[in-house]
Amino acid sequence: MLTLSYTLEKEDYVNYYAFVMWDAPENKKKRLLYYVKQVLPIFFFVWAFYYTGLFKRDSLFIFVIAGFLILTSLLSLLGVRTNMLKQAEKIANNPDNQFDIPSYNAHYF
Repeated sequence: MLTLSYTLEKEDYVNYYAFVMWDAPENKKKRLLYYVKQVLPIFFFVWAFYYTGLFKRDSLFIFVIAGFLILTSLLSLLGVRTNMLKQAEKIANNPDNQFDIPSYNAHYF
């Protein structure tokens, strides 16, 4: 007799959610589009501030603004997967999302 037992743990669900929503090879285009949407406006604003003459080019202020915008963008790019994992844990911890069958046992003869 062969017995198969498995249980869906919270960590398993979080890993599954991460794969389905972000890590899967099918989501490569989605990830690339997200990164472009994050980076493109930052470069546009830095270019606009620098080349329109809104600020003096020799001023340190434009570099502080550019650095702040780039730092904010980098933190956003690096934090997207972490935020998604937090969302998965929030879903897994919600008691309304729990199901009555925590494990499954199958017996094969």
